[in-house]
Amino acid sequence: MGGLFSAPTTKLRTVAWLWVALGAAVLLAACTSSPSANRTSSATSQPTGSASASSAPSPTLKPVPKTPVPAATPGSIESTVAARTIRTLKPVPLTAEARFDRSVTARVGAVSRVDATGRIPGEVSGPALSLTVAFTNTSKTSVATGNVVVNVADMHKTPLVLLETSSHRVRPTLGAGATASGVYVFHLPAGFTNPVTVSVTYSAASPVVLFVGTA
Repeated sequence: MGGLFSAPTTKLRTVAWLWVALGAAVLLAACTSSPSANRTSSATSQPTGSASASSAPSPTLKPVPKTPVPAATPGSIESTVAARTIRTLKPVPLTAEARFDRSVTARVGAVSRVDATGRIPGEVSGPALSLTVAFTNTSKTSVATGNVVVNVADMHKTPLVLLETSSHRVRPTLGAGATASGVYVFHLPAGFTNPVTVSVTYSAASPVVLFVGTA
């Protein structure tokens, strides 16, 4: 009986050992080939990346043109400014028209007593004098009226304080043949006495016109 089964058993053992040997060979081959493949892949990809980075175009920097800056002119409190004579024309009645020059005339329109409200420091609420001053451009070109100055003084030459927030200045430009008005409101102090003198100028180069009358 032992002789009958000894041959197959030996064959089975031989096949098993062959399978074990084959598996070990496959595993050894996998372990041996994988690092080399990784090294090959890594070695191949490194030059590719370097070549790609080195082939990118560099940005072109353009030189900024040099702009000459003029040297600052130093100022001094010791500097003397040439004096300019301001011409004051003869007074006209409060209801009359006054001419500055060949281009502009002025007229005091409505004069009224009002109650004004002070809104900023220096402004006093209470009785006030409101004047409407109309300017007419008699020339054929536009005239700048953005620097109009209106002042009022009482009989004692005491100046009244302008209430800026209650006033509405004339527009800054007056077209040819146009007329525009501004409203100027002044605080009336307790000792105010008529008559008043209204002085008006429309530019630094224009003369001063005077209006005198009862307000």
